[in-house]
Amino acid sequence: MPKKFQHNVLKADLEEWYEEEEYTEEEEDGESAESSTSESEVEQVRKVLSDAFSVDTIREALKQTHHNPTLAIGKLLDEAAENFQSSISEETIQQQRSPHETEDISTQQEERTKLTCSAPVEKKDNASSSNVAHSRQEEDCKAYRTISTSNPVVLVLGHVDVGKSTFLGHILHLTGNVDERSFRKLKKESADAGHSELSFAWIVDDQQAERQHGVTMDISIRQVRFNRLYTFMDTPGHEDFLSAVIAAASQAQVAILLVDASSCGQWEENGPTLQYAIVIRSMGVNYVIVAINKMDQVGYSEDKFTEISGQVMKLLTSQVGYSETQICCVPCSGLTGENIVQRKDSRLGRWYRGDTLMEAVDRFCSLQVDEEKKEERHQNNNNNNNDNTRDNVSQDSYFRMPCMDIVEEKKDSDTLRVSGCIMSGKVHVGDKVRIHPSQVEQSCVVRSIMIGEYQVSQAVAGDWSTLVLQFHGTCAYRVGQVLVDLQAPVTQGRYIVAQLVVFATGKRPILKGTPVMVYIHCFQGVGVVLDWISVRRRDQVSKRMIQVTNPRFLKKGDRATVHIRTEMEVFCTPFTMNRKLSRICLRQERQLIASGVVSQVGATTDPHV
Repeated sequence: MPKKFQHNVLKADLEEWYEEEEYTEEEEDGESAESSTSESEVEQVRKVLSDAFSVDTIREALKQTHHNPTLAIGKLLDEAAENFQSSISEETIQQQRSPHETEDISTQQEERTKLTCSAPVEKKDNASSSNVAHSRQEEDCKAYRTISTSNPVVLVLGHVDVGKSTFLGHILHLTGNVDERSFRKLKKESADAGHSELSFAWIVDDQQAERQHGVTMDISIRQVRFNRLYTFMDTPGHEDFLSAVIAAASQAQVAILLVDASSCGQWEENGPTLQYAIVIRSMGVNYVIVAINKMDQVGYSEDKFTEISGQVMKLLTSQVGYSETQICCVPCSGLTGENIVQRKDSRLGRWYRGDTLMEAVDRFCSLQVDEEKKEERHQNNNNNNNDNTRDNVSQDSYFRMPCMDIVEEKKDSDTLRVSGCIMSGKVHVGDKVRIHPSQVEQSCVVRSIMIGEYQVSQAVAGDWSTLVLQFHGTCAYRVGQVLVDLQAPVTQGRYIVAQLVVFATGKRPILKGTPVMVYIHCFQGVGVVLDWISVRRRDQVSKRMIQVTNPRFLKKGDRATVHIRTEMEVFCTPFTMNRKLSRICLRQERQLIASGVVSQVGATTDPHV
C-alpha cells in the first residue's frame, strides 16, 4: 500500500459513499455531462489522495459519481479497503489478535484498522460470520481511537432567521452524512408543504412544530464525519431559548457564529450577535468561526464581506475579549452550499483565497485539541512532582460528565441513556459512577458507551458520549446533574462564591437580595445574590480598576466576588480544579447580566455567615 495513501485514508467516508442505483433519476438526463471531467475536479481528488491512484482511475471514479470529488474519494478508498482486506489471510488475522504479536503484524493491524475506520460494520445474519463481525466492530473501536483522542463539539449559533438549520443541514449533506434517499424524501415533503427552500433545514429540524413555524426550538445534535468525528450542535436563535444556548456552549470547544450578510445591525452594540458572543466567551469557548452567511443574496460582494467581517472582528476583540488569532471569518451560503466544503462560484473565487468552512473547523479544532494535550502534559508533570498517593492525584483526572440529555430506555426500567461531553477523566464499560447532586448515595454501572455510531469500551475527556447506565432501586435524575467517579470529591451545594464580570444591570442595579437565573454547565435554576466580598470598579479619572469600599450595588463593568444561593443543589467545581465545570452565567429579566467562574461551593451553610 502506498505510504501517502495510509495518511490520507481519514479524508474519506467509507460508509455512505455513492450508490449507483440511487441516482437513476439523474441518469435519465443522459451521459453527456459525464463524458468530460474537468482538470480542477481531478486535482481536488489528487490533492487528497496524493499519488495513490492514477489519473485514469480518478477520472473513472469521478464519472461514476457524477463529478462529485467527495463521493469519488469515498468510492476509491472503499474499493481499496476491500482489496486490501481480501489480501489478508485468516491466519494472519488470528496472529494479529494474539497478545504476543510481532511489530510487523502490529503494523499490518494498524493499516487494516485505519482502512475500516469510517463506519461500524453491520452484523451478519448467519452464525458463521458473527465472529468476523464482532472482530471488525472491535477494529472500528480501535480505529476511532486512532483517528482522534476526542471528537470535538462544534456549536452553531446566531440570531433567529440567520439560517443556522439550513447551514448545518447542508454541511451534513455535503460531507456525505445524509442518506440520499432520505434527503430526496425530505425535499418532496418540504415542497409539498410549500417550503421547498427549507429542505436542508428539515434535515436538522425534525420536530413537527419546528417545521410548521420554521424556527428551531430545541438543541439538535448531529455527528459529522469529515477527517475526524465531530459533534455539531444546532441551537435556537430566539432569545426565549437563550438558556439552551448557554447549556450547549458549556459543552463546546469551537463555535460557528452565523451572521446574515443580507441584513444590518446584528453585530452592533447590544445587538443579538454581541449577546451570543458573550455567552460563548463566558462558557470557555476559545475559538470562533464567523460564518458570514447568505453571501449569495449580496452577489458574493467582497466589499460587503470586508465591511461585515471588520465590524464583527472589532466587536469580538474590543467588547468580548477574543484575540484576532482566535477568530476566522468565512464567507459562505448555507442555501447553495458555497464555500462550505469547496468553492465553486467564480464570483467568490475571484477574490477569496481563505479557508472553506470545514477547513476552518478542522484547523481550529486541531488547535484546541493541541492546547488540551499541552495542558494535560503540564498537569501530568505537576503530578510527577507530588507523592504517588490517591490524595495527590490531580482532581481534574476524575471522570465528570454533565448530563445534557437523559432518556429512559423503557418505562419503569432500571436503565438510563445519558448524553453529554466528558469534562475530565475517562470512563470504561463496567465502571461504577454516581449522579450528583443526589439525596441518595447510589451508584450506577456503565453498561455500554456510544461515541457517534461507534460502540466503544472507553471514552475520554472531550468526547461527546452516550452512556447506558444500570441502577438499582429508585434513581432521581434531571438534566444538569453530573456523572462522577466514585472516588471523586463531592463538590456540590446551594451556596456558591463566584468571581464575576458585570455586563449589564437591566432596569435596576444588582442589589443584595436580587433574584437571578443561575447557569452552570447544563444546570439552570433560580438563585439570589446574597452579598459581595469585594468589588473593583473603573475610576473615571485614572481609568484604572480600583477597590470600592462597601458599594451599595453592582453596575456595568464591575468585577466582583459575590455570594450566591441557589434553590436547588448544584454540582460544580472551583476554577482551579476544572475550568469547564466552574463557568457561571447570571440572567435577570431575560438579559445576560454577568458571568465568571466559581471559586467555592458550599454544601449546607452560608459560607459568609
